[in-house]
Amino acid sequence: MRYFDVDTRVHWMQVVEYLQSIPFDILLVTGDVTQDHLLPSYQFLAESVQRLSQPCFWLPGNHDDISQLSATLSSLPWYSQKQIHWKHWQILLLDSKGETPAGWLDELHLEELEQALKEHTGYSALFCHHHPVALNIALDKHRLANGERLIELSTRYPQIQFLAHGHIHQAEDYRIDSLSIHSAPATSVQFLPHPSQWIQENQGPGLRRFILHADGRYQSDFIWLNKHRLFSTFTDS
Repeated sequence: MRYFDVDTRVHWMQVVEYLQSIPFDILLVTGDVTQDHLLPSYQFLAESVQRLSQPCFWLPGNHDDISQLSATLSSLPWYSQKQIHWKHWQILLLDSKGETPAGWLDELHLEELEQALKEHTGYSALFCHHHPVALNIALDKHRLANGERLIELSTRYPQIQFLAHGHIHQAEDYRIDSLSIHSAPATSVQFLPHPSQWIQENQGPGLRRFILHADGRYQSDFIWLNKHRLFSTFTDS
């Protein structure tokens, strides 16, 4: 499977091999597993993590076929639930896949999110595929179309420590009002920030790590894997 002349399966297996070498608790795939919508692509992802003992969760991206994701990522170590209670934290996985490449959270989904936050007043973290606000990049036309609604809801619940997303093929840290937001880099290629052009760069596969503490603090770093370097930069809450 190639994407802009990058063998994405090779990149993904480099990530899996790296994960085998470090301690971690949960793996979350933030969507856009494949652009070809073919069953073998989803089967490859399902089988690739069999060497991991940690639980794996997933979110759908705008390129994904949810029915195929659900069917293939259905046995251990994959889990389908979108509400995770982990130690002192609640981790909520939001389905932002819309009818177009842009994202959308329907009102029922937002009501379910709000109910989960009312029932669990401990520390919470939100994850979705699409970025919720414009970032002056070409992918802004495919952002979460009602992202302002998610931001407004999130800022009403102070137990939400951060929101994280994928989609933009960039590792970024930013704030909207009181909400900290973090994006995950891509395991395929990165998109250089530009307001109108799609500029790709093969920096090797990337991933983002979160360390969640019992007192609500967290740390996050993004990691680039290639044959030349292992680089990470930490952000403290």
